[in-house]
Amino acid sequence: MDKTREPDMRKIKEALDSMGIPCKECKAPESQLELIKSFNYEALPIVVDLSHTDTIDAETGVVVQFGDPAVDNGVYIFTVLRSGQAGFIVVIPGTVSRAPIVRKVTGDVTNAINGIDFPPLMAFDMVEITAIALANTFMKMIMEACRVPKEYEQAFLHLYMPKFLANVGMYFIGATNKDGSPMVYEEIANMEPMMVWRSIQKGAVNNEGESTGGNNNRSTEGTGE
Repeated sequence: MDKTREPDMRKIKEALDSMGIPCKECKAPESQLELIKSFNYEALPIVVDLSHTDTIDAETGVVVQFGDPAVDNGVYIFTVLRSGQAGFIVVIPGTVSRAPIVRKVTGDVTNAINGIDFPPLMAFDMVEITAIALANTFMKMIMEACRVPKEYEQAFLHLYMPKFLANVGMYFIGATNKDGSPMVYEEIANMEPMMVWRSIQKGAVNNEGESTGGNNNRSTEGTGE
């Protein structure tokens, strides 16, 4: 834990109490600590009880903060739902604005594209160009951040790009849930690339195990055992 950003435990506990979420000071299980670290978050020594929270289908959660406070200085509950999906609950909202960076990059990208002398294009041409350009730019940046090996890039793109484009569409139209909250939740959207990569890794491990088991069975049959 960075000594320059010691968490205000009293303030965090007060926020949890106001949310009606019981908590206790203790270290999170090692399995959860590893998962939290993979999403670039740091676990605080507070574990919460979510079993009586009607809107969250999970038993427990761990209070976390992002590894770089210059990017996100909020405090959250990290939990794994019974469905297996990881999620965040805001405890203390972050105050770091990403707007200046987003505006600058948006302007730079728009100016670069508008500076190209395009030939006449049909709508499908634009779909094809956008797909290839997206895979070679923003998707490449995300895969590098997740450290996706080259041999798994296509699998990652096939799983993640549709989700990414769905997020883009829902964000653009301002889609909301029944309670008025946005359907594209910043912390969840930031987690999704790593969640996809971890699911690919898990699938690869399972396939290797099945392959090894199959080879063992054939060997046994061949020896007449």
